[in-house]
Amino acid sequence: MPKEGIMIEGFSGTQTAGNDNLIEGVTVHNNGLSGIHVFSPYDEYPYGAFGSRNVIRNCTVYRNSDYTGDPTSGGNADGIKISSGDSNRVENCISYENSDDGIDAWRSTNTYFGYNISYGNGINNPGHDGNGIKAGGISAITNGTIVERNLIYNNLGYGGIIHNNGKDLTFINNTVWNNANYSIAHSKEVVSRNNIAVGQLGPSNPAVATNNSWQRSGTVEFISTNPSSPDFLRPTVGGGFEDIGVYAQ
Repeated sequence: MPKEGIMIEGFSGTQTAGNDNLIEGVTVHNNGLSGIHVFSPYDEYPYGAFGSRNVIRNCTVYRNSDYTGDPTSGGNADGIKISSGDSNRVENCISYENSDDGIDAWRSTNTYFGYNISYGNGINNPGHDGNGIKAGGISAITNGTIVERNLIYNNLGYGGIIHNNGKDLTFINNTVWNNANYSIAHSKEVVSRNNIAVGQLGPSNPAVATNNSWQRSGTVEFISTNPSSPDFLRPTVGGGFEDIGVYAQ
């Protein structure tokens, strides 16, 4: 679980444009823009000079929202946003109930999202993205995002994990359940393996799909669907799916 440390609330969130920083044990909530935002000037692409090689670890980020009541608002406050920059990492964080996405790679390159929990995003205005994880952004950029061993559920927008025009993406051993629309939305730019996805898949097929739940016969059943249970979204023993997803050894 994330460590307790600095708490930031009631501002516009946090932003770093620096390199090689560690953000650890920070709780960021009820701010007016993204909770934790790593940014590099877009005109510096290919990236590396700014906003790169940062690690966000053991943080809790929730209820950050830019929703004003206007139907067009609410789409710019992610829990954790890596807008650009290269080789940033988000590890073992919890992001929930933000007005836009839980964790967003947007225009970044070679980003790693691993061992995170993202749920209930898209509050106030589910018409905005409200995804658990957005793995890419602008199609002109080869993102190279790796999304590994994340638990994604109950998000209110487009999907649990989406490619969003990202290129050269890899989804490995994630468990995705009960999102409002697609569980995993992926394209020919996605390599997908060992994932459990319960719900409708996105409209496009991945470039390479290996050993995912939708490629097996039978229906995924879980020991518990109660988020407070230690066995939450753990596949039942002997059900044929316990060797894939977040809990796989």
